[in-house]
Amino acid sequence: MKKVVNFCLSLVGAAVFSFALILIFAFIVKIFPLNKIVVKSVNQVIKVVAVFFGVLLTKTEGKNLIFGLLFGFFYGLLTNLVFGCFGGVVFNLSLLSHFF
Repeated sequence: MKKVVNFCLSLVGAAVFSFALILIFAFIVKIFPLNKIVVKSVNQVIKVVAVFFGVLLTKTEGKNLIFGLLFGFFYGLLTNLVFGCFGGVVFNLSLLSHFF
């Protein structure tokens, strides 16, 4: 049970970290006009850094590869759901295309 709680807390921590970085980047984009390719690239880097941050928050013993894969999967689900809610695209099947 403790592992599940630790996993969920790390997932929420990574999502909050990601949202904060994306919000800061949104202000930068608002001030300085940037190319769409740059914006997409920076968003991907932010997500990778957030997943890495979230995995570092948890302390796992063994099976780190499986844990990292599960963490990345659930992080992707959580952030796509939340950003979909913000964008008005809740429960759209196109959100699944990010995983395949």
